[in-house]
Amino acid sequence: MTEPAAKINPDSKLAARGNGALIATAGERSARLSLARLLFYVLGAAALAYAFLAGLRTVSEFDLGWQMATGRWIVEHHQIPSAEVFSYTAAGQPWTYPIGSGLVFYALYLLGGFGLLSWLTACACGGTVALLLRRGSAWTAALAILAVPLIASRVTARAEIFTVVLCAATLSLLWEQHETGKARLWLLPVMMAAWVNLHPGFIAGLGLLGAYVVLEALDMIPAGTRAGAAGRLRRAFPWLVATGAATLVNPWGWRVYDVISHQEAAMALHSQLILEWAPIPLDWAHIKSGLSPYAPDMFYVLLAVVVLAVALALGSRRIGAAILLGGAATFPLRHLRLTALFSIVVVVIGGAVLAPLLPTFESKIRWARVRAILAVAASVLLGRHGGDAHPRPGDGPGLQNGNRHGLVRHGVVLVVSRRSGGFRGAREPARANL
Repeated sequence: MTEPAAKINPDSKLAARGNGALIATAGERSARLSLARLLFYVLGAAALAYAFLAGLRTVSEFDLGWQMATGRWIVEHHQIPSAEVFSYTAAGQPWTYPIGSGLVFYALYLLGGFGLLSWLTACACGGTVALLLRRGSAWTAALAILAVPLIASRVTARAEIFTVVLCAATLSLLWEQHETGKARLWLLPVMMAAWVNLHPGFIAGLGLLGAYVVLEALDMIPAGTRAGAAGRLRRAFPWLVATGAATLVNPWGWRVYDVISHQEAAMALHSQLILEWAPIPLDWAHIKSGLSPYAPDMFYVLLAVVVLAVALALGSRRIGAAILLGGAATFPLRHLRLTALFSIVVVVIGGAVLAPLLPTFESKIRWARVRAILAVAASVLLGRHGGDAHPRPGDGPGLQNGNRHGLVRHGVVLVVSRRSGGFRGAREPARANL
């Protein structure tokens, strides 16, 4: 005798379909997550390798000589000089400058010569990009690849190298605090205490602290984000004050700000005679040339990214991010040497603003195609700009790489005077030819 067939409950069919849909949805989410992770890992690895190779170069810095000489003088005399001891044109004048970088360079030179200093620049360039990728996305990694030439141009064997690295570390921490409210802010005063003894660029760190306060203040305007922004700012405030106070932890105390005022006083002369202090031109001819697919200038490429990111930030009501990106774009338009700080802001904040676009592209790209695109893109980027990784002495913009026209212009020869914050002009007979 056969048993009657079991009746199938319609509700169980619906439940099975629902479970299948949930499983499919979970699988799609996992695939998307894996795709995003793959993009980040591949592009991030390319950015790190590119940055390390771009930073590994022959030492050809003019500033390095007097900075190492200062470190040697301190070691030999067991004291910090209070007057100019090397410059002929400013001998005996009051001298205020962070001494840490000179001591570091002199110690590394004693340990491994100029070769070790070259490895320092390679590690610093790679380390800067690693800090930018610390909490980034695939967009962040892609922007980091574009930013490497600008970062590498300033990460050379001179005191400025520490400003680039510490600027990246400071912005990374502040942006993490803005997004999560759980950053290790106790690191800020520690880094500032080191920064103020390494390079006058510590003033950029104070600027980042002010920018963070503005960012949170703008988020307190809408009612929906007011409570979160107030809580983040309340947690950060004691550490921001401690970071500002840390600038006084140096041999000169508040007088360390003298070097900033002297440099600003000489800025008009610097902008006329020193290429790295000159503004980057912003006109249609330079923009068209800079965006050329055959020989792009990464400053203009990142400037185009800023325009897109600002539009997206305004569309999503991220007013603070839009203001910071727009403000950072003005830095190189005033002084060429600020391109690295500009690119750091673009990679961190611009990458965060562009990150929501990734799911839109994910739904339209197949896995095989993604792998092919990534391989080709990484090869093209590294191949096209591979020549930038090992520039010859004399190549590149600015005095730091031996630009001849930066040394002599209209019969004026630049001579070292650290009291004015860099180089000063002195008349030279027409026969002078460097």
